[in-house]
Amino acid sequence: MSKQKLKKITEYCEQLLPHEIIYLNSHFKSEDEDRKQILNHIRDSLYKDQINFEFDTSIDKRKYSKFLSWMQSELHKIDIDIQLNWINSSLRGILLDNVPSELDQSILKVLKKVKVSDYYFMYFYEMLLQYRHYLLIRMRYQVYQKVNDYIEKNQYDYKRTRLVFEQLHQATNDIIGTGEAKRNEAIQWSKWLLENFRNERLDGLNRHMSAIRYIFICLRYHALEELEVVLNELDKFFSNGQNYTRRLLVNYYDNMLVLYDQKECYEKARKYGYLSIKYDHPDAIIYRNNLVNVLIKMKRFGEALSVIESANFKLKNTHNFHSAIGFISNHIRCLTKVEKYNEAVIKGRVFMQAYINQIFKYRWHRFFAAYHGALLSEKCYTEIIRNTEKHELHLREKENISQKKYKLILNIYYQIALLKTGQISQEVFKRSIEALQDTDDLRNYDVQLQNIVENAN
Repeated sequence: MSKQKLKKITEYCEQLLPHEIIYLNSHFKSEDEDRKQILNHIRDSLYKDQINFEFDTSIDKRKYSKFLSWMQSELHKIDIDIQLNWINSSLRGILLDNVPSELDQSILKVLKKVKVSDYYFMYFYEMLLQYRHYLLIRMRYQVYQKVNDYIEKNQYDYKRTRLVFEQLHQATNDIIGTGEAKRNEAIQWSKWLLENFRNERLDGLNRHMSAIRYIFICLRYHALEELEVVLNELDKFFSNGQNYTRRLLVNYYDNMLVLYDQKECYEKARKYGYLSIKYDHPDAIIYRNNLVNVLIKMKRFGEALSVIESANFKLKNTHNFHSAIGFISNHIRCLTKVEKYNEAVIKGRVFMQAYINQIFKYRWHRFFAAYHGALLSEKCYTEIIRNTEKHELHLREKENISQKKYKLILNIYYQIALLKTGQISQEVFKRSIEALQDTDDLRNYDVQLQNIVENAN
């Protein structure tokens, strides 16, 4: 049997995530030695740095096909987003008076299984409220009684779930909001959020939402120990198949990246970063940016460039310009670092011309730090001066330095450009640089400014 004939299972396994195989391994019951070998091979391969699935071709190909179907079926059963699609589809049928007998049977079957702690318990309950109306007006008393019993039995838990859900909005507003007042309000939610997350009688949606907001607070106050504790608890959730869907799982991996990035454990951050981008979805660009930022810190610029250029990213399809500008800025910076200066300049120039308003609305400093670094490397000094003076970048940057938001990197680029074009003397340049800031941190920017400054002096 050729390797090509195992293409389906190979492609599927290449996209598997560690927690998925942990769950599958814990629910594997077959005594068949070949099936055991396939599972062990997949598990062992996933934990290697370089994943390369080379399956044993002596095993009957039908066993591979059945094993693939088993993996897909097991994960399908616990995927909460598939469950949500079913709830929404059922609700639509009820509201449109289109409830075939199969849907009736399906709802009654699921009714016996859904617990108050399930992820989408709240939406399932609300779908049943509509279904109860549907049944009663049609005098279908037998089915109505079963649905009504479930509703009455769980009404207290539903009301609590809905109340917590509404309170989470206020918590989120305080946590995500800006300004010192908001910062003071955010920390007050910590205990409540943690209690929600650990409340086994609460639905999974509210528990997970509480965990994510608690993570935001931990990051805001650099509470890394508390952050690690919560992430370890989430790890157990996913290993047990609770709250499982790839959308949430890759978000967990991205949070692990952030944790290890904050702890300066960059190799671990890199590992989780690659896991976070294995599943493509609307937030994937955020996770890819986070991975690229880690790779840049590790000075793996070529690798970072590969991550950027392999992305399925189109500006016309994005509504998140904060992330989009970060992505383009990283692209420019990595091109500069691998000495593709002309490409970096062209990318920066085209993006600036097309999206100048969005740049200043969201992340002007991030963009111009990357773009002017590329211009400096390409010796486009006049363009640096023109951009700086036209948009008053040097003044904008100085206005924000008191808040410690930015390094005065754009001012330094500007002074170098003035020096290189003969508009200021070396003595004036030296005094200007000394007045701006210590240059020790400049190694982290787009060009080796430390050497440029020293040579200019």
